[in-house]
Amino acid sequence: STSNQTTRFPETMKSSPLPYLYSGSKELFHSDFLYWLATSHWDVFIRVMRNLAGLEDDEPFWWEESSNHKDGNLKVLREKSHFDLSIYYRFVEDKWVPVLILENKVKSLPNVKQLNEYSINAEKEWHGLENNGKNLMTFLLLSLTDANSLSSEAKAWTFKKYADLMRALENNLESSRMSSFHKQLCNNYCEFVRALSGLAESWKMDVNEKYQIRFCPDTLKTNKYKKDEDNKKADDAYDEYKKLSELR
Repeated sequence: STSNQTTRFPETMKSSPLPYLYSGSKELFHSDFLYWLATSHWDVFIRVMRNLAGLEDDEPFWWEESSNHKDGNLKVLREKSHFDLSIYYRFVEDKWVPVLILENKVKSLPNVKQLNEYSINAEKEWHGLENNGKNLMTFLLLSLTDANSLSSEAKAWTFKKYADLMRALENNLESSRMSSFHKQLCNNYCEFVRALSGLAESWKMDVNEKYQIRFCPDTLKTNKYKKDEDNKKADDAYDEYKKLSELR
């Protein structure tokens, strides 16, 4: 059942080393993992990016001729121009331009102003080339929450959840040529993301729920005038709160 799955998510995370590596950096952890995937297993990384962008596994981006990556005409960068992860393409000699930009959101919510600033800044890097790069760049946002409601305000961006990343990675692992150890790492990452995404889904609140039980169950532990039903809910919520606190 869904409730049993939710109960298992903290245990899944606790049994893996990844949450402890992740806890100090949040967004950076995911960007660094994808950077490792890109630099170590380009074939898997690029198929994952295609999936997130809405392309088929074997449908390449326009800049993705088979020789580009091998010939040094593509490079993957971290924190270039404040982009969490980006792919730059050598458009003409000594002129590198962004063609794919990925932004991670874990500990904060997507921000329309920030996203639009990033897409405008990316266009500036194309200044004077092919209509300033419009329609030639892919902007991907990964978040724990469903951000599709922002699509009308940040039209350049494609909004995906970490669960989409997990599925894309799992779907492309079997056919990859990576070592069994690296596959194991990727599978562990997918389990971690599955648990993290599941927890985020379980935190959605119904308008009729008592916010104290969901947000600050510890305060209800001292309330002697609660109904028995509220006592049980508060106790369960507090137990979950303690488990999650251990995972930061």
